[in-house]
Amino acid sequence: MFRASTLYSHASPEDRISTKGWSMDELLKRGSNFRPVPTFNVEDASLEEVVAVVKHHEESGIPLMLQNWHKRSSWDPELLSASWLENWQDAGSEIQVRNVYTWDDRAMCLVDYLKYARSTTPFATPEETERLYAKDAPFPTEWDNWLQENLPEYVLNFKSGDISSTLNPELQFESLMTYIGIGDTFTPGHKDLCGSVGQNLMLYAENGGCSFWFMAATEDAREAGSYWRDLGHELDLETHVATVDEFSKAPFPVYICQQAVGDFVIVPPSSCHQVINSCGLTVKIAWSRMIPKSLDIAIKGELRIYQRVCRNEVYRTKTTVAVAIQNCVKEWNSRDSSDNDGLQPLALLLLQLLPLYKQMMIESYDVNHASYLTKALDGESCHCCGADVWQSAFVCDQCNIYDPPSSEVGYIVICPPCYLDGRSCRCRTMQPVQDRPFAELLELGNAALQLLSMYRSHDSIPVFAEDSLYAENVPPYFRMSCFLHLFRRETELSNNKRSRQCNTYRNLHIRRPDQDPHPIPTDSGAICEGCHLTHCFRHTLEKFNIHCASLLLRIPAYMDIQKGESANLKPSLVPHDWHRLHNSSRSSQSKEKYPSFDSTWEEWLPCLASMYQPQRYPGSSIVLGWYDEIESYSLRINNGATGRANDRSRRTKRKKPQLSSSSSELTSLTSDEYEPRPSARTNGKGPARKRPRTSKELSSDDALSMDVTKHILPKRAPAPNVKRQSLSTTSRDDQISRLLQRVEHLERAQDVARVREDALHERLQSLEAELSSIKAGTRTGEQPQSNWHSWY
Repeated sequence: MFRASTLYSHASPEDRISTKGWSMDELLKRGSNFRPVPTFNVEDASLEEVVAVVKHHEESGIPLMLQNWHKRSSWDPELLSASWLENWQDAGSEIQVRNVYTWDDRAMCLVDYLKYARSTTPFATPEETERLYAKDAPFPTEWDNWLQENLPEYVLNFKSGDISSTLNPELQFESLMTYIGIGDTFTPGHKDLCGSVGQNLMLYAENGGCSFWFMAATEDAREAGSYWRDLGHELDLETHVATVDEFSKAPFPVYICQQAVGDFVIVPPSSCHQVINSCGLTVKIAWSRMIPKSLDIAIKGELRIYQRVCRNEVYRTKTTVAVAIQNCVKEWNSRDSSDNDGLQPLALLLLQLLPLYKQMMIESYDVNHASYLTKALDGESCHCCGADVWQSAFVCDQCNIYDPPSSEVGYIVICPPCYLDGRSCRCRTMQPVQDRPFAELLELGNAALQLLSMYRSHDSIPVFAEDSLYAENVPPYFRMSCFLHLFRRETELSNNKRSRQCNTYRNLHIRRPDQDPHPIPTDSGAICEGCHLTHCFRHTLEKFNIHCASLLLRIPAYMDIQKGESANLKPSLVPHDWHRLHNSSRSSQSKEKYPSFDSTWEEWLPCLASMYQPQRYPGSSIVLGWYDEIESYSLRINNGATGRANDRSRRTKRKKPQLSSSSSELTSLTSDEYEPRPSARTNGKGPARKRPRTSKELSSDDALSMDVTKHILPKRAPAPNVKRQSLSTTSRDDQISRLLQRVEHLERAQDVARVREDALHERLQSLEAELSSIKAGTRTGEQPQSNWHSWY
């Protein structure tokens, strides 16, 4: 699990990546999975030909490099140069530069950075501690004007090839950036935001300056994410610079190109890519575009990951979909219905957007939507994860988002997925709101469907209706969040504020401190009527791989509400068939390294919650959820020579996760801070013994964070004339292995005992009913049959 403490991976001076001696031919020979990036010479090509090639590669997902823009007559070498940049009116302004060795940013004058770049060695040296890269330098208006006049309109941002052009200017994200670098500066492996198409044009270079690109195809995005996790990093966080050797071992094709002046690199949606500059000074400009394929990738996958790691969405993806459909309907109605050539692109766009629109409505719908407050949410973002708030949200006007609190009105907005994960404001009295009446959303969708049905008269296209807003792979975020809100409100009104005891790991003899029985609010866990245990939502995910959404879905009151019937809310959350569900899920822990969103949401939602943690703190006004951890706690046991060698250094005391008050999770304890309890041997007299606790499942691959011989191994009398401390490592490992087998055997025995207990309980009820029947027959004069043998 990746946590908020994940930092940039620093390489030692000997292991730093250097491009010295690199060439395309040499690189391609170093990996059997290496491929050259396809190229297209634009020197004599028409703009229409260029656009056709770009569209083809966007759809195929294969990277592309358009070569020799600098050989076209429209190229302006004086304007597009570092010399012009030095004399630019804003050349004296400060820019942010980054030390690629420490990942620290600092302000520096643009002119001063250019002087630094020209005086620095072209390749990294082992003794240097600083190498600066200007990643987000300002973009001159004169350069923008040149782009507008000389590049195809399709590849420009906010033009025909950018679907975000449908948004109002104040909601558009300006992605134009200038990159100024020197040899051996780099951008770590990453994917562009929200599945956008990345574009990078090199304007100027000195002393052989160039850039080496390593890219994956769109279809290999999931493989790339899994491989980055195998390397110990998270692809979406830009924390790791892969070496050539690591790329050569990747389980997917890696496309490589060497970018020089005039080369225009097109990065397809969701492509994992990494850039390393080489030799002298280079000046590049970059921007991104959103295409319909980007919206599909974002809404069906990327945004779900951003919500968990609290990464700002930037592109207002859902708003873009809704506005694009609205514009298509308006333009369609303004055209002649017999103009098939003019209607065809609109029809194709609607066919791509309407499935996304239906998914957005499913996620934002609740059966009681008419009773909720209507509040304008245009331009709002979730104050916890940074997601674009489109139709539904939870709002609190009692808490203040400003930190420290300000007299200015700053109400808090939380998106439904965050609310369902337990995230909230401090007072937890948030109210569900809608941006507009839900009927307007249905009306827009049906208007678009009607136009399509007229255009494709032979197809029967179903209309949007409230009873059709269900899908197996789309979680009904808002309706489940609204039920959780309703339960909280009823709990407050009935003054039922008592807490319950989570005892998921009650029967474990060896457990971690955070697995001890602990109090939880009634809205933070579910009760199993079969085994008479209360499970907090956090432990439900950890032990059974079940998200709280799956439990809310099975609560009878929730099902009654969805049917439009009156619901009888119990004082606790008691899901239907919960006993069978968690028993069948004991051994179904997810082994995925990257969530697969093609499966049902009940399969990928727990995978998402367990794999991703917030990578930034949203502020003191926000309470983190049940599945959020700020600090990691691990109990690990090493095995093998390497593990033993590093055992001492890995036994550092680490705090248990700081868990949110919304889930009533415990304060931190280290391995030496266990709560004492009276010893049975001393009858409560004398010093209390410390109770050993560890994880429910220990493996030889785990690292040690407490003294195993002290807290886990059984105490035995030492052999004569042999000190206990002289126990060999091999002997200790054997004892650990036997202990692990014993723990596993005990857990299986507990499961069997629980099943037998349930069977005996049912048998006892049957016998009691039979006894009552016999007694009733005796009173009426009937002769009872002898059946005593079945009582035993």
